[in-house]
Amino acid sequence: MKTLTWRSPLIVLKVGAFMTLRLGFSLFLTVIAFGLKSQAAFAKNLNFGIAETTSSPLYNSSTKNKPGILPDFFQQLASELHGKSNITITPRGRIAMMLLYGELDAYCYSRPDWLEHSSELHWSVPIFSDRNVLVSRQETPAIKNYSDLKDKKVATVQGFQYPELEETFAANPLMRSDSVDVATTLEKLELKRVDYALLNDLYFQYFKKTHPKVRLNEKFFVIRTFDVFCALSPKAAFTVPEFNAAVEKLKTTKKIQELIEKYK
Repeated sequence: MKTLTWRSPLIVLKVGAFMTLRLGFSLFLTVIAFGLKSQAAFAKNLNFGIAETTSSPLYNSSTKNKPGILPDFFQQLASELHGKSNITITPRGRIAMMLLYGELDAYCYSRPDWLEHSSELHWSVPIFSDRNVLVSRQETPAIKNYSDLKDKKVATVQGFQYPELEETFAANPLMRSDSVDVATTLEKLELKRVDYALLNDLYFQYFKKTHPKVRLNEKFFVIRTFDVFCALSPKAAFTVPEFNAAVEKLKTTKKIQELIEKYK
């Protein structure tokens, strides 16, 4: 004898709706998980260049905890551009061609008048400002004008041009003492091999912080204030508007300023 089981249509309807909802939710989670994995797998590699002569605070190869303003900045940019930051350390003389050939996507802390083939490259909006300063040891008076440099020796970085001082250097070629990088420039000043050092204020402030025993003159002569930019490859993995939007967002949210203060 068969037993007949009666089920309310309302109960069947509710159970069916629940199972459908559960299945739909599981499918939704699966799609989301797959999307996240796909996004990570296909994230663009963004190739940023740093010149091998770059010193702290812009780049410090000796530590991973605080690698410098530029590596941290590149990480932030890559995040905004939905990519992964890849850094290439290269001779400064090769940077322009690497950008033109698409081996680098971007090279930051630069200016069109600092880089060869600049007219063939794209340029970002300004990322922040810096200034050229002439600094001295505590016992050496700060200059008030260029004529004060007569018969003095000035440490500079090899290959860099200083338009405001070209005439002064041309009149006295022995005045300029070139160094391979900013760190060596400051070392010359510390060891009294030169009377003054010509460098960017960002480096100067960092040097004072990390070398408190070196007695430097708190007064210094400002040559000029300038904006720095990113040189962008015509073959970059992003468009100029996309890159500029990322930079502007980092500026608006004060993240770039926070980076500078972190290393200042």
